[in-house]
Amino acid sequence: MFAGDIATVDVRQDVHDAYNATVDETHSGLVWTYPGVDGYVRNSKGRIVVNNPFRILDMWRMTETADLADYHVTHADERVPA
Repeated sequence: MFAGDIATVDVRQDVHDAYNATVDETHSGLVWTYPGVDGYVRNSKGRIVVNNPFRILDMWRMTETADLADYHVTHADERVPA
């Protein structure tokens, strides 16, 4: 961010939604989504919210490099003074 003179980044809603759909789809094949499994891993709506469904290597690959096209980017010279 420093080298690119970027002040803020905010993930785009469509990217956020696509990631969460992938998380939910990946969770659907894992043991903690079995109906008999309950407890702290589920929120009040039954969605798994604690466990990451991805292997560490896969998560690292997904996050190794940021694609700035996935974000609303504000450069330092575009900020509105407070």
